[in-house]
Amino acid sequence: MDPDPRRSPFGVEVREILERREIGPTYLFLFFWSSLMFESIILAGVLNNVSTSWEDPSVLGYFGTYGNVGTVEYSDTEAYSGDYSLSITEEPSGGTPQVYVAYITGLEAGDTVDASAWFLGLDGDGDGGYSGGRLWGHYFDGSDLTSYEGSASGPGDIVARNGGWESTSHTWTIAEGQTALIIEARIYAYDGGADNQIWIDDLNVSSSNANASIFVGGVAIPAPGALALLGLAGLGRRRRNG
Repeated sequence: MDPDPRRSPFGVEVREILERREIGPTYLFLFFWSSLMFESIILAGVLNNVSTSWEDPSVLGYFGTYGNVGTVEYSDTEAYSGDYSLSITEEPSGGTPQVYVAYITGLEAGDTVDASAWFLGLDGDGDGGYSGGRLWGHYFDGSDLTSYEGSASGPGDIVARNGGWESTSHTWTIAEGQTALIIEARIYAYDGGADNQIWIDDLNVSSSNANASIFVGGVAIPAPGALALLGLAGLGRRRRNG
């Protein structure tokens, strides 16, 4: 049976409440206003926790690169969950290649951004070389993905160096004067190029700021003009090591 459209979401008809004189119109307004505010807070929390497992190859998987990145592509050969992950190769070997897997705008000093992900590296030839991954972050101006406003650092450990899936996480506290953060997936290959590939999967990003906007690779951006606004210029490269 369809719900009665005259009834409130709480199962009590508004007119019925008024006729019973159980509460006055002013208190009724406050009651519904408080309920809507509570629902808005819940919704904001949901919107500010965005996840991806790169399950739709038709969606842009990343937002730019820096350094000696060979290829970045959806992969169905390895996945921590689902059928796909994001594969990253380093070519030629050297430097600290970075792939921009998420970005957040509308931040304020003191806000926090949390991210977690699973990485898979290589260590299959027994020669002491390996590849691993790490999350990292840097600030940008909020509109140009090629801009660089300083390092935001990241976790200290390189993970997945033993050839198995390993999780990592980090919390960034936004510095004074910064409003936007790019989250990188970094590849570290130590084998003269032989073990030069990693995979990343199940990325989750959240922020303490309910008004911040979070974008992750592998999830369609809802606003049609968002990519045009940002120019998708993340493929540009500028020198930086932090």
